[in-house]
Amino acid sequence: MNRNNIIYLLLFFLVLNSCNYSAKNVANNSKSVANSANCTTTAVYNFFKWYKNNYELISNINFVKVDGSLPYRINNEQVTIFINFLKTSNIFSERFLDDKKEYFRNCDELYVKNHQNDGPAEGLEADLFLYSQDVSEILGRYKESKFTANMLNNMCIIEVIYNDSFDLIFTVNNKNQIESIEPALR
Repeated sequence: MNRNNIIYLLLFFLVLNSCNYSAKNVANNSKSVANSANCTTTAVYNFFKWYKNNYELISNINFVKVDGSLPYRINNEQVTIFINFLKTSNIFSERFLDDKKEYFRNCDELYVKNHQNDGPAEGLEADLFLYSQDVSEILGRYKESKFTANMLNNMCIIEVIYNDSFDLIFTVNNKNQIESIEPALR
């Protein structure tokens, strides 16, 4: 093989490798884009897996102080533990955590205003995430739900349809963290 052929062969391999490199980058970038769309759905699946593993622990938190004839009060120490626990999961955004803190403040104000001191604590009758009392059933069968995702204002809106009576809307930010969970209107 002469010297020119070797040079042409080397150039050929260089060009081929650079094309492969570019093709791999294009494939990887499109994979990232595809994954970012799937990733937001993954955030909701991750939430369900996380909540299924931690439901018992969270359901044992006593958010309300009961003291005889005095109005219910929110147990702020327990709320702080709860919020810090949510934060360590890295599933929830700061906005979500702030909204939960505000929710508990509003509940506390309501208890004092209405002098509630018996019965289920208003605002805490249902699950804080799933807005249902059938949490164990939902967590046991969430994989059967239909998940649909749509982008809106740089947020991924994911609708989870469990059955005709259970429907949630998750908003997931670009960090793949849950911004909000709301019951869907049907």
